[in-house]
Amino acid sequence: MTTDESQAWNTRTMIGTIICRVVVPLWILTGVAAKLIESSPRLLPKKMLDDAVAIGIDLNVLLAVIISFELLAVLVIAFIGRVSRVAAAFILAVFCAVLVREMLAGSPSCGCMGSVSPPPWVMLAIDGVMLIGVLAFKPHRLDVTDGRAWTRVAVATLFIAGGVFAFLRVVPMGTDEPPAPPSQTATSNNGPAPHTGPAAPPVRNPAPALPAYYYVSDIETWPGKAWSEIDLLTYVPDLPAGIEQGTHYVVFYSSTCEHCEEMFKKDLASNPGLARQVTAVAIPAKKNLLHGDNPWRMPKTEVVHTQLPLGCDWIISPPLAMEIRDGVVQCAAEGGHQKCLGLSEG
Repeated sequence: MTTDESQAWNTRTMIGTIICRVVVPLWILTGVAAKLIESSPRLLPKKMLDDAVAIGIDLNVLLAVIISFELLAVLVIAFIGRVSRVAAAFILAVFCAVLVREMLAGSPSCGCMGSVSPPPWVMLAIDGVMLIGVLAFKPHRLDVTDGRAWTRVAVATLFIAGGVFAFLRVVPMGTDEPPAPPSQTATSNNGPAPHTGPAAPPVRNPAPALPAYYYVSDIETWPGKAWSEIDLLTYVPDLPAGIEQGTHYVVFYSSTCEHCEEMFKKDLASNPGLARQVTAVAIPAKKNLLHGDNPWRMPKTEVVHTQLPLGCDWIISPPLAMEIRDGVVQCAAEGGHQKCLGLSEG
């Protein structure tokens, strides 16, 4: 062993090797596992979704490509010492840039660790600390693939296998079972949600074919359009009775959304007059699951309840509220309800 080689394994390079070659790949792999388990494009950062939809990229394909890219990064960082530090710094810098963009856009989550992702600022702090560690501590250039053809083949095989698995797991191949028919009343973990609204029969939509996913990307164009021109409403099985006349409110909500819980318990439970004009549409947590983990208890209100059908990834930031007057959309807002329900904000 030469003097240079013996000096390579000192405290700083040991720390750098652990951070770069062990901690960073495991961190990335954790995110990959979360994305593969849930296999939903709703996990992608919202601004990235906006860009993809604007360009016309299929969101399931985008998710599979991102998973494959992250798997490649893990393999390169862990096994190819000559470029591991550069690769680790690059992907962490990309993560930080994405997180900063999401924070500036006010996104509550980046989806980096699936549906249990912490807020973007927490992820930014973690990724930022790791990036500083990679830049501050140079790792040892131990290259597992040096002079070993079989190791290069093994790394390439792992990447190809991982990429193929990601695409098969994430991208629908037309073999899914047909979705269960939507129930007419959404349920909570504490039994049926109260259905005490007007007795007039609702407007029943014919059941359209469900897409693999639905992403709300053009909500700013909805005001001024007839309700029948809003494609999201075509998937709601029961719409407000007499929607062509008078004022009606449609609110899409999640049973795990804190803002939605506040809307029902604070604004609608105490305002029966407003609640009678509201149709609340539950957003399924997953393709095959209406409610996510630990849903809050639905209070008794005068709201009419229904739900979006299962079998589709509904990528909606709840609550999504709409005011419809004489059949025309007057207001539509995602991530808040006060404005469209005529309530004071704050």
